[in-house]
Amino acid sequence: MCERHIYFWKTANAKRFLPGSETGSLITADCGLEQNKEIFALPGNVTSDVSRGCHRLIQQGAKLVSGPEDILNEFPKFRVFSHNVCQFDKNSLARGEKMVYDVLSLEPKCLEQIASEARLPVTETVTSLYYLKRQGLAEEILKNYYIIKI
Repeated sequence: MCERHIYFWKTANAKRFLPGSETGSLITADCGLEQNKEIFALPGNVTSDVSRGCHRLIQQGAKLVSGPEDILNEFPKFRVFSHNVCQFDKNSLARGEKMVYDVLSLEPKCLEQIASEARLPVTETVTSLYYLKRQGLAEEILKNYYIIKI
């Protein structure tokens, strides 16, 4: 099972837990603490086993991240460098891609759930997911399970 790591200037470590990655992710967080890095945690559903390790990190003092601003506020110099980063415009997406993109989140969703929430046929949802993945906007983390890519 793959873990997602986001490293910020080699001084911080943000964690998002995926099924089965709790042990490796907690070890990575511990290593970050030993190296005096800031630890950020992206919380998930409180009833999900997937979020258990992340919530434990928050209880132990990791900084809760509810959006990019939480991290940018901790690193003011990063704003200077990120000012020139191109902002993504959802309106540039095709109709189906936009509908699918709007229902994706960091919480993994199965293909059928995405199709249902986007109110699209499964075949059109698959096509839209294909194009979103090619553009780096979506990721298939398990067979037929997708998340938004940030």
